[in-house]
Amino acid sequence: MLLENCVPGCNNDGSGVYSNDLRINDNNNMTNIINENGGNTRTPIQDFYADQNIFITGGTGFLGKTVIEKLLRSCPDISTIYFMVRSKKGHNVADRVDDLFND
Repeated sequence: MLLENCVPGCNNDGSGVYSNDLRINDNNNMTNIINENGGNTRTPIQDFYADQNIFITGGTGFLGKTVIEKLLRSCPDISTIYFMVRSKKGHNVADRVDDLFND
């Protein structure tokens, strides 16, 4: 499945056209591919996080889960993601980590 959205103001002849293609792969995951005249390139975000180690606090909260998911889906070259988890409301750390990856 391909959803294409051409940037407003692009030329009718296609020269200098930037488009943002949203592709849904076999696992129903949506990925962004930025094309300039048909060529695939990496985004600046992907370049920034390539081969980086990332430390996230609050990874089991709503925003933390969203950030971790976005990084895992859109930046495949991240070296390692570390996140700090504490026990809370009678749930130990292992249970909270299991819940994080089973949601």
